[in-house]
Amino acid sequence: MSLGDTSALDEWRRREAPSERIWHVVDAWVQRLADASWQAPSIPLQELSFSPESEVRSATVPDSDGVEVYYRYDFATDVVDLIWVGPPPNDSG
Repeated sequence: MSLGDTSALDEWRRREAPSERIWHVVDAWVQRLADASWQAPSIPLQELSFSPESEVRSATVPDSDGVEVYYRYDFATDVVDLIWVGPPPNDSG
């Protein structure tokens, strides 16, 4: 497996300006996706997945003060692309 598009990680860092501790926790968790797209505590989002081509998963990164990561794993290319990093996309504040 490999990481593809990780621009959502940089966008989150610019948008939210997390502390260095939180940045390192989230960045390390994302980097591990290259080895295991299913890593805990991620869960598949069936309604956003296109089986058997790809799977979308979400996770609240442990020890990150609630930062969520949404990503797509493409089965054919074995690539993980980030979709969103930050507070839940529907969080109103």
